[in-house]
Amino acid sequence: MEQRHRDLLCANSFEITSDLRFRDIRGYLLDKGVLSGDNLNEIESKKLRVDQAKALLNILPTRGLNAFSVFRDALKLHYPHLARLLDDESQHEPLKGEPRIFIIHAGEDKEHFVRPLVSALRQKGLKEDDIFFDEVSIKPGEHIRERIMSTLSSDALQLAVIVVSNSLLSKNYWPKLELEKCLNKKCVFPIWLDENEDNFKAFSELVGNYSPTLKQMSARRVQRTSVESELANIATEVVQQLSALEKSQPTAIQMLLHAAPTSARSVDSVSSDEGTGSEDDGTGLDDQLLIQEKLKEKKMESELEILEKWGDIQLKWLERASHFLSKEKVEQQTEEMFAQLRQKFDILMVKEGCAIVHLIPNNLTDLDRFWADYKSGQLSNELSQRLITDEMRAVVGQDLVVQVIMLEEQYRRWRKYLTESRYHHLINSISIHNI
Repeated sequence: MEQRHRDLLCANSFEITSDLRFRDIRGYLLDKGVLSGDNLNEIESKKLRVDQAKALLNILPTRGLNAFSVFRDALKLHYPHLARLLDDESQHEPLKGEPRIFIIHAGEDKEHFVRPLVSALRQKGLKEDDIFFDEVSIKPGEHIRERIMSTLSSDALQLAVIVVSNSLLSKNYWPKLELEKCLNKKCVFPIWLDENEDNFKAFSELVGNYSPTLKQMSARRVQRTSVESELANIATEVVQQLSALEKSQPTAIQMLLHAAPTSARSVDSVSSDEGTGSEDDGTGLDDQLLIQEKLKEKKMESELEILEKWGDIQLKWLERASHFLSKEKVEQQTEEMFAQLRQKFDILMVKEGCAIVHLIPNNLTDLDRFWADYKSGQLSNELSQRLITDEMRAVVGQDLVVQVIMLEEQYRRWRKYLTESRYHHLINSISIHNI
């Protein structure tokens, strides 16, 4: 399989494993000779649907040059929205005539709020095709789930407006599924719709029970009795947010590095697949701090596993070993590694201990290659060879690796930005600081 096809599978692995049922395409892949009997047994030995999909993605790159095209053809039969993600041409041109805004809502709010909001957005200059509103966007004869999932996966979609009401909070399937899909890679504009006299205090607790991530986001709050007078202002704010997304460079990608035993679970593939989102357009200080908090949460998950397996003493030794990641060594080895990738970076700041590296990609090709190396574990291997010393191993009493944690939402922001803007002349920069 060609490297560019490997990169496409890697970049879209979350969407594929979220939706794909292996049994739907098993016969086609066997008939075309892409899978052997041993491959089939290996995949079907996995009990969970998502694990079977992951096993398939691990096997495909080993099955020859035509494995990618056959897999894509199989998806076209059952999962056209996934097949489109693997279309080579779609990776190079922005999609035309597809929605840029998706409105997540409960059916009970259509008449009183959603339809008037769509009308107000149209009056602000948005076209009908710019807005995904189910009763208009889904045409007779279209498969509802495929149409929704295809839109949510589209690179053209930039902003999800979610109308949070008591009706929506009582629904545990479609609105929640749509929100979770958007949290991974889209900017979210929450609107809290309620009638209360406590400044949404009780309503906030309901939102937190439904989605802690959604509660953390700054929301546009509107009382039901004020909808008519507020709609024009809300529509203006939505359009301004959309405009900012189209023009703004995303926040620098943050890469967390920390030492861990080689037998600890790798977190290279634990990006932001669940429960992540952005409070703004992805360019401000608040977003940088939010990203850091998410990275630290992922690091804590790894530490909890180490604590369960090896105990508190081992974890303390590990913390001592991490302090051997000196400022000079991190700076030197990081520079050398990226020099080998034929990219130039400026080190803005380095502090001892567990480090976060801020980096800005130079172009789409380098970004995809870097992400593929991260997801495959190659980036962790390279950094481990450069940063782990015998002195660190002696402190812990076993071999160590540098675990790398990044958030998929940041990768996707940059991929969208570079794809749509053709901005391939950014100044590369790195900063490393203690957390």
